[in-house]
Amino acid sequence: MLSNRGFRLATAALVCYAALFPVLSVDVLVRLFARFEHQDRANLMLLVFFESTRILRSVIALALVALLLGRRVERRDARALVLFLLFGAIAYAIAFRGGGYVGAFQEWLTRTLMHLGATRRTLFTFFGDAWWSTWFALAALLRFSVLFPRPLELQWIHESGHIDRKGFMRGVPGAGLDVGAAARNALHRVIQRGWLDSRPVWITAALLAVVSVLLQRHPARPLLWFPLLAGIGLVITALRAGYVAGDPLEQRQIGWLGRGGLGALFFLVCAAMVALLGDGPIAASGVFLLLTLAPGTFIGALAIAILLDTRREATVSGAV
Repeated sequence: MLSNRGFRLATAALVCYAALFPVLSVDVLVRLFARFEHQDRANLMLLVFFESTRILRSVIALALVALLLGRRVERRDARALVLFLLFGAIAYAIAFRGGGYVGAFQEWLTRTLMHLGATRRTLFTFFGDAWWSTWFALAALLRFSVLFPRPLELQWIHESGHIDRKGFMRGVPGAGLDVGAAARNALHRVIQRGWLDSRPVWITAALLAVVSVLLQRHPARPLLWFPLLAGIGLVITALRAGYVAGDPLEQRQIGWLGRGGLGALFFLVCAAMVALLGDGPIAASGVFLLLTLAPGTFIGALAIAILLDTRREATVSGAV
């Protein structure tokens, strides 16, 4: 959808924006250590862990972006992955922002932006609300899932059904819905109608981003989880279909993405269980730690998948 020049300009702007968040975390750490003697030690260590992991994951995401831009920027799947990493890093940094602790640079930045005309709602949207960037991250991931390892063909979608696990009640009339088959049929229809082409995907993401901003304080906002989960379901189904068409290394890469997703889901479920069953500051700290581990699991698996491809390219180049 973007020309080469447009993609480079958009990427440069997003890199600058995404890089701002680890800078803000460093700013918080500087203030925390400056007030070391006046801080509760346990609370200080928790905050240092939180801000340090935010910095680490943002830096890893930016390093992977640099690696992709340096080696495979001409590939459409690589471009989609670059955008996913950038929007995902932004969404993660906003969703897991610190509360109540700001550094001197952040105070200066806030005053400067407000002096230039930015409203409190604008500042909250770009630094406190992860929903809008989540839609663009999902759009990029959808595009990647239908382009990697190569543009998805319709016959691969139904061929991927043979890797489904046999359900305990499969084949029993009235036992329930075959979720895998339903997901494959849905993916087949949306691809056949062109809804996962570049333009429709990005236009839909932009519309949902606007809607999420307009509904910031509206009780209907949780309904946005439904299209978000539907999009994630399409991503999973498309990657399973791509797995069928991939060579052994590409299957390993997709396998790592699957492991990362399952690992992140495991930590999210554990966090939800602790929140439901636990009470008090210890449970709250446990939920806090589990939620910070979830995105790190996925970004780690994604890094392995990207490095596997880089290793193959280096091997091929050496052979030539």
